[in-house]
Amino acid sequence: MKTVIQITIVLIAGISTALAQAPTPPEPPKPPTKVEVAINGDIQDKNHYSSFSVIDEDDSYMVKARFNKYKTAQLKKFLFNEFGKTKASGFSKTYEWAKESAGQTVYEVRLSSGRLKLFVDKETASDQVVQRFRSIAKELKTKISKR
Repeated sequence: MKTVIQITIVLIAGISTALAQAPTPPEPPKPPTKVEVAINGDIQDKNHYSSFSVIDEDDSYMVKARFNKYKTAQLKKFLFNEFGKTKASGFSKTYEWAKESAGQTVYEVRLSSGRLKLFVDKETASDQVVQRFRSIAKELKTKISKR
């Protein structure tokens, strides 16, 4: 009987030690940030092609567009009115507008032949700036999708 009690105590001690040393379960993954993607105006025929994407995340707002090269001049004029004149950089005639605050980028706009990219850092930019870019994006979408 004494042996049975000793074996039981040893088994209980062994099992509790093994359970105490068992690996802890991994942390559940963080839920993904809210991402909203809209691809509009994909039109393709012999004379016209355009693609307009909006990516609206918790911390940033981006617009990417591709279009026929002949629309670049019209968009450049619109962007000059919105952001002021800028010089073309390099041979490729890429137009860029940017704003920084405390060493961090608030927004960037880049227009080249047949391509447009807008970026707003929502963590740095004010709500007014974000709303302004949403409004600008709607106008750009209209201009790009017109034939």
